[in-house]
Amino acid sequence: MVKTLGVSGSIASGKSYFVKVFIDLLKEQNVEYYHFDADKETHEVIRKNHKEISALLNIIDLYKDELSDSERTFSKAILNKILSSSELNKTYQTYIWNILYGELLRSRDNFFSSIKDKGLDKGVFIFDAAFLFGAGWDNLADMIVKVVADTDVRKARFVERSEQNVHKNDDKNHDKSHFEAQFDLIEKASEKERYLDRERNRKIIFTMNNTNTTGDVPLELEAKTVYTCLFEEKPW
Repeated sequence: MVKTLGVSGSIASGKSYFVKVFIDLLKEQNVEYYHFDADKETHEVIRKNHKEISALLNIIDLYKDELSDSERTFSKAILNKILSSSELNKTYQTYIWNILYGELLRSRDNFFSSIKDKGLDKGVFIFDAAFLFGAGWDNLADMIVKVVADTDVRKARFVERSEQNVHKNDDKNHDKSHFEAQFDLIEKASEKERYLDRERNRKIIFTMNNTNTTGDVPLELEAKTVYTCLFEEKPW
Protein backbone atom coordinates (compact mmCIF):
# COMPACT_ATOMS: atom_id res chain seq x y z
CA MET A 1 0.00 0.00 0.00
CA VAL A 2 1.58 3.24 -1.16
CA LYS A 3 0.12 6.51 0.07
CA THR A 4 0.61 10.13 -0.91
CA LEU A 5 0.67 12.79 1.80
CA GLY A 6 0.48 16.50 1.05
CA VAL A 7 1.68 19.04 3.62
CA SER A 8 0.45 22.62 3.35
CA GLY A 9 0.91 25.79 5.34
CA SER A 10 1.98 29.41 5.12
CA ILE A 11 5.61 30.48 5.27
CA ALA A 12 7.33 29.73 8.62
CA SER A 13 4.30 27.77 9.87
CA GLY A 14 6.34 24.66 10.59
CA LYS A 15 5.77 22.49 7.50
CA SER A 16 9.39 21.39 7.36
CA TYR A 17 9.43 20.53 11.05
CA PHE A 18 6.30 18.39 10.76
CA VAL A 19 7.77 16.59 7.73
CA LYS A 20 10.96 15.89 9.69
CA VAL A 21 8.94 14.50 12.61
CA PHE A 22 6.81 12.37 10.28
CA ILE A 23 9.86 11.02 8.43
CA ASP A 24 11.48 10.09 11.75
CA LEU A 25 8.33 8.09 12.53
CA LEU A 26 8.44 6.35 9.14
CA LYS A 27 12.05 5.38 9.79
CA GLU A 28 11.07 3.90 13.15
CA GLN A 29 8.39 1.86 11.38
CA ASN A 30 10.79 0.83 8.59
CA VAL A 31 8.50 2.38 5.97
CA GLU A 32 10.00 3.54 2.69
CA TYR A 33 9.42 7.20 1.85
CA TYR A 34 10.28 9.94 -0.61
CA HIS A 35 10.13 13.62 0.26
CA PHE A 36 9.49 16.16 -2.50
CA ASP A 37 10.38 19.57 -1.01
CA ALA A 38 8.78 22.17 -3.28
CA ASP A 39 10.81 25.01 -1.77
CA LYS A 40 14.15 23.35 -2.55
CA GLU A 41 12.91 22.24 -5.96
CA THR A 42 11.83 25.83 -6.74
CA HIS A 43 15.34 27.13 -6.02
CA GLU A 44 16.72 24.49 -8.39
CA VAL A 45 14.24 25.46 -11.11
CA ILE A 46 15.26 29.12 -10.77
CA ARG A 47 18.94 28.18 -10.89
CA LYS A 48 18.51 26.16 -14.06
CA ASN A 49 16.03 28.47 -15.81
CA HIS A 50 16.93 31.98 -14.66
CA LYS A 51 17.51 33.27 -18.21
CA GLU A 52 14.15 31.95 -19.42
CA ILE A 53 12.36 33.35 -16.37
CA SER A 54 14.04 36.72 -16.81
CA ALA A 55 13.03 36.86 -20.45
CA LEU A 56 9.51 35.74 -19.65
CA LEU A 57 9.02 38.48 -17.08
CA ASN A 58 11.07 41.06 -18.97
CA ILE A 59 12.77 42.03 -15.73
CA ILE A 60 16.46 42.09 -16.60
CA ASP A 61 16.15 45.37 -18.51
CA LEU A 62 13.85 46.83 -15.86
CA TYR A 63 15.90 45.83 -12.83
CA LYS A 64 19.34 44.91 -14.17
CA ASP A 65 21.09 47.04 -11.55
CA GLU A 66 19.53 44.89 -8.83
CA LEU A 67 20.68 41.54 -10.17
CA SER A 68 23.29 39.95 -7.94
CA ASP A 69 24.68 37.97 -10.88
CA SER A 70 22.66 37.87 -14.10
CA GLU A 71 24.51 34.76 -15.24
CA ARG A 72 23.74 32.87 -12.04
CA THR A 73 20.55 33.74 -10.19
CA PHE A 74 18.13 36.42 -9.04
CA SER A 75 18.74 38.65 -6.08
CA LYS A 76 16.12 38.91 -3.34
CA ALA A 77 15.37 42.39 -4.64
CA ILE A 78 14.20 40.90 -7.93
CA LEU A 79 12.02 38.35 -6.15
CA ASN A 80 10.53 41.16 -4.08
CA LYS A 81 9.66 43.02 -7.29
CA ILE A 82 7.86 39.89 -8.51
CA LEU A 83 5.98 39.39 -5.25
CA SER A 84 4.83 43.00 -5.14
CA SER A 85 3.25 42.80 -8.59
CA SER A 86 0.20 40.56 -8.92
CA GLU A 87 0.67 40.30 -12.70
CA LEU A 88 4.37 39.43 -12.48
CA ASN A 89 3.74 37.03 -9.63
CA LYS A 90 0.99 35.17 -11.51
CA THR A 91 3.19 34.72 -14.60
CA TYR A 92 6.16 33.68 -12.48
CA GLN A 93 4.16 31.17 -10.44
CA THR A 94 2.53 29.61 -13.49
CA TYR A 95 5.91 29.07 -15.15
CA ILE A 96 7.49 27.60 -12.01
CA TRP A 97 4.50 25.42 -11.16
CA ASN A 98 4.34 23.90 -14.65
CA ILE A 99 7.97 22.76 -14.36
CA LEU A 100 7.58 21.59 -10.77
CA TYR A 101 4.44 19.61 -11.62
CA GLY A 102 6.38 17.52 -14.12
CA GLU A 103 9.18 16.95 -11.58
CA LEU A 104 6.62 16.01 -8.92
CA LEU A 105 4.90 13.44 -11.12
CA ARG A 106 8.21 11.90 -12.21
CA SER A 107 9.40 11.65 -8.62
CA ARG A 108 6.12 10.10 -7.51
CA ASP A 109 5.97 7.57 -10.34
CA ASN A 110 9.61 6.55 -9.82
CA PHE A 111 8.97 6.06 -6.11
CA PHE A 112 5.85 3.98 -6.72
CA SER A 113 7.78 1.82 -9.20
CA SER A 114 10.65 1.32 -6.73
CA ILE A 115 8.21 0.16 -4.03
CA LYS A 116 6.70 -2.34 -6.47
CA ASP A 117 10.11 -3.57 -7.66
CA LYS A 118 11.24 -4.13 -4.07
CA GLY A 119 8.08 -6.04 -3.27
CA LEU A 120 7.30 -3.80 -0.30
CA ASP A 121 3.79 -3.47 1.08
CA LYS A 122 4.12 0.09 2.45
CA GLY A 123 5.46 3.40 1.24
CA VAL A 124 4.72 7.10 1.61
CA PHE A 125 5.33 9.80 -0.96
CA ILE A 126 5.41 13.15 0.85
CA PHE A 127 5.26 16.53 -0.83
CA ASP A 128 5.14 19.82 1.00
CA ALA A 129 4.37 23.16 -0.60
CA ALA A 130 3.11 26.51 0.60
CA PHE A 131 1.23 26.79 -2.73
CA LEU A 132 -0.23 23.27 -2.67
CA PHE A 133 -3.80 24.38 -3.37
CA GLY A 134 -2.93 27.20 -5.74
CA ALA A 135 -0.96 24.81 -7.94
CA GLY A 136 -3.80 22.25 -7.87
CA TRP A 137 -1.62 19.62 -6.22
CA ASP A 138 -4.25 18.85 -3.57
CA ASN A 139 -5.84 16.44 -6.07
CA LEU A 140 -2.69 14.27 -5.98
CA ALA A 141 -2.85 13.58 -2.24
CA ASP A 142 -4.61 10.82 -0.35
CA MET A 143 -4.49 13.09 2.68
CA ILE A 144 -3.41 16.65 3.39
CA VAL A 145 -1.97 18.03 6.60
CA LYS A 146 -2.18 21.76 7.12
CA VAL A 147 0.25 23.28 9.62
CA VAL A 148 -0.71 26.68 10.99
CA ALA A 149 0.73 29.24 13.39
CA ASP A 150 -0.22 32.78 14.39
CA THR A 151 0.97 35.47 12.00
CA ASP A 152 3.14 37.24 14.55
CA VAL A 153 4.82 33.94 15.45
CA ARG A 154 5.49 33.10 11.81
CA LYS A 155 6.83 36.59 11.16
CA ALA A 156 9.25 36.33 14.08
CA ARG A 157 10.43 32.92 12.84
CA PHE A 158 10.91 34.23 9.32
CA VAL A 159 12.92 37.24 10.49
CA GLU A 160 15.07 35.12 12.80
CA ARG A 161 15.77 32.57 10.08
CA SER A 162 16.60 35.30 7.56
CA GLU A 163 18.92 37.06 9.99
CA GLN A 164 20.74 33.79 10.63
CA ASN A 165 21.29 33.38 6.89
CA VAL A 166 22.59 36.95 6.69
CA HIS A 167 25.13 36.31 9.43
CA LYS A 168 26.14 33.02 7.84
CA ASN A 169 26.72 34.70 4.46
CA ASP A 170 28.24 37.83 6.03
CA ASP A 171 25.65 40.01 4.27
CA LYS A 172 25.34 43.38 5.98
CA ASN A 173 22.91 44.96 3.50
CA HIS A 174 19.71 43.74 5.19
CA ASP A 175 18.25 44.34 8.62
CA LYS A 176 15.18 43.29 10.60
CA SER A 177 12.87 45.85 8.98
CA HIS A 178 13.87 44.59 5.53
CA PHE A 179 12.90 41.02 6.39
CA GLU A 180 9.64 42.13 8.03
CA ALA A 181 8.73 43.94 4.80
CA GLN A 182 9.67 40.86 2.80
CA PHE A 183 7.42 38.70 4.98
CA ASP A 184 4.52 41.12 4.41
CA LEU A 185 5.01 40.85 0.64
CA ILE A 186 4.96 37.05 0.78
CA GLU A 187 1.84 37.13 2.95
CA LYS A 188 0.06 39.36 0.45
CA ALA A 189 1.07 37.13 -2.44
CA SER A 190 -0.30 34.12 -0.55
CA GLU A 191 -3.86 35.44 -0.11
CA LYS A 192 -5.21 33.37 -3.00
CA GLU A 193 -3.69 30.20 -1.52
CA ARG A 194 -5.53 30.75 1.76
CA TYR A 195 -8.81 31.28 -0.12
CA LEU A 196 -8.39 28.06 -2.12
CA ASP A 197 -7.36 26.30 1.07
CA ARG A 198 -10.77 27.06 2.57
CA GLU A 199 -12.67 26.29 -0.63
CA ARG A 200 -11.02 22.92 -1.32
CA ASN A 201 -10.28 21.57 2.13
CA ARG A 202 -12.19 18.29 1.85
CA LYS A 203 -8.96 16.28 2.16
CA ILE A 204 -7.49 18.19 5.08
CA ILE A 205 -7.67 15.85 8.04
CA PHE A 206 -5.62 17.93 10.44
CA THR A 207 -5.00 21.59 10.99
CA MET A 208 -2.04 21.52 13.32
CA ASN A 209 -1.30 24.54 15.47
CA ASN A 210 2.44 25.08 15.69
CA THR A 211 2.37 28.33 17.69
CA ASN A 212 4.17 26.79 20.66
CA THR A 213 1.45 27.59 23.18
CA THR A 214 0.58 25.34 26.10
CA GLY A 215 -2.61 24.11 24.44
CA ASP A 216 -0.88 22.81 21.31
CA VAL A 217 -0.73 19.06 20.72
CA PRO A 218 2.94 18.08 20.14
CA LEU A 219 3.61 17.46 16.47
CA GLU A 220 5.15 14.10 17.41
CA LEU A 221 1.72 12.93 18.58
CA GLU A 222 0.01 14.49 15.58
CA ALA A 223 2.41 12.61 13.29
CA LYS A 224 1.44 9.29 14.87
CA THR A 225 -2.24 10.07 14.33
CA VAL A 226 -1.59 10.95 10.68
CA TYR A 227 0.30 7.68 10.22
CA THR A 228 -2.57 5.68 11.72
CA CYS A 229 -5.19 7.39 9.56
CA LEU A 230 -3.08 7.11 6.44
CA PHE A 231 -2.63 3.35 6.61
CA GLU A 232 -5.42 2.04 8.80
CA GLU A 233 -8.07 4.40 7.41
CA LYS A 234 -9.53 5.02 10.81
CA PRO A 235 -12.00 7.88 11.25
CA TRP A 236 -10.61 11.19 12.48
